[in-house]
Amino acid sequence: MRKLLPGLLAVALLVCVIPGAQAQQDSFFAGASSFDGSNNLNVDGNQYFNTDSGWFRNDGIHNAGNTNYITGYCGPNDCGGFYYHGYFSFDLGRLTGADTASFNVYSYLIQFDPGTYSIYGTSLSPSQVDSSLDYSDVTLYSALVSGPMIGSIFVTPSDSYSTVTVDLNAAGIAWLNAHAGEGAVIGADFNGTSPVPEPGSLALLGTGLVGVMGLVRRKLL
Repeated sequence: MRKLLPGLLAVALLVCVIPGAQAQQDSFFAGASSFDGSNNLNVDGNQYFNTDSGWFRNDGIHNAGNTNYITGYCGPNDCGGFYYHGYFSFDLGRLTGADTASFNVYSYLIQFDPGTYSIYGTSLSPSQVDSSLDYSDVTLYSALVSGPMIGSIFVTPSDSYSTVTVDLNAAGIAWLNAHAGEGAVIGADFNGTSPVPEPGSLALLGTGLVGVMGLVRRKLL
C-alpha cells in the first residue's frame, strides 16, 4: 500500500502545476485606433468614427497617452499578468435616432484562445475615460462592463488582422437612442475558451489536495 503514495502525490503535484502553467497563457483581443476608419459605429448606414480609445487593468491603472485597446488576460511575460477591459469613445452629437447599428473594430491580435468578444453600453462620458490622463481607479475598470451587453461575436486567432463586425442587439439600439446627441463610451471584454484560473481558486485547489492526500496517507500507512 505504501507504494501507492508516491504515485498519488505525483498526480496531485501534476494537477497543481497544470493550472499554474495555464495562468501564464495570454488570452486577449487587442489593437490600436487610427481614428479615421478602423473602428466605427455604423448606424443606419451612417458612420461614427471613435474619438478615443484605451484600456483599464483590473487594478484600475491606465497609462496616460496610451490609446491602444486590449481586453482579456495578458500574462506576466507580456503585460505583468493582468486582466484588461477596453473602451471606445464616440461623439454622437449628430445622431437623432437609430433603427439598426453595428460596431466595426479592427482586431490586430487575438492571442492564443478563441473566445467571445463582447461590447457594453456604459453610462460613462468620454471625459471620464480620457486616454491622455493617468488613472488608478478600479471602479472605472468595472464600469466598462457594468452596463447592458449590446453585442457579441465569437472570434478565433485566425481573425487577427481583420475587421470584426459586432451587430448591436435591441439593448444596443436602445442605448444608442438614449445617448443620441451626446458623447458615449462602449466598453469591451473578451472571454477565451480556456479560462485562466484566479489565484484564489488555485490556492483553494492546492489546499484541497493537501487535505485529500493527508486522508489518503492516514489510510494507507
